[in-house]
Amino acid sequence: MNEIGIDSLSLANYIPLTQAMVDQIAYMIQKNGYSSAGGSEVGQPSYFHQTFTTYTYFEQNVQLMQQNNKPIGAYFFSFAWDYASAKYEAELECDALNAGTYKPDWPVFLDWEQVSRDAVVAAGFPITSARLSDIVHGWADGCRGKGFIPGFYTGAAIARDDFGNTLIQSLRAEGIYFWEAHYTTAPQPWITPYDIWQYDDNDTWLDGAVVDWNRIGDDRMWEIGGSHIPVWLKLYLANRGDTHGKHTLLL
Repeated sequence: MNEIGIDSLSLANYIPLTQAMVDQIAYMIQKNGYSSAGGSEVGQPSYFHQTFTTYTYFEQNVQLMQQNNKPIGAYFFSFAWDYASAKYEAELECDALNAGTYKPDWPVFLDWEQVSRDAVVAAGFPITSARLSDIVHGWADGCRGKGFIPGFYTGAAIARDDFGNTLIQSLRAEGIYFWEAHYTTAPQPWITPYDIWQYDDNDTWLDGAVVDWNRIGDDRMWEIGGSHIPVWLKLYLANRGDTHGKHTLLL
């Protein structure tokens, strides 16, 4: 199986996938849209009244991928600080997905990054294993209640220093998928086993490109029809029972 996966907001919001692009990729995990809530609303009642805006081409891209028997996942950028806020986010995201004709057949991921962590800490909520567990469980319960498979995404430093291997593997044992981003050091994830590993191994595919918001350009792959399309992710997919390097996500 081709290991190349994509997630580009340029594709989600400005440029639809074409058949030529789909022919070159194995799967897509794409941000479905965006919410009105921001870091300043963490811990506030207004957080639970956020609205959701879907990206223009999300459903069209999902449809084309699935017509070609290629899997699609989705994710939601989170500022959740506890079980209730994460569950609310999951329901917001999954309601938007359920409103579409074509639905992801891979997990729907909570995207909780350093900026999320910073906002939660700034609002006065200490980062503990119990808090992180509550956030992921709130997301998982919200996704499952709407008929979707849950997953969570975070960077290597948060995975290593805040979650830790024991908590992550406990969550995975419950059927929650884990996606780790680790692309500025040697090509080895901090936490193993994992389900999806986002990485930069300094190979010719990246060609020395600087990763910014995970954004990497690959002219060789995406110079299609005279247009350069920015690609965001290069991923390895792992079998649930393997450490890394397998290119199949088993659900």
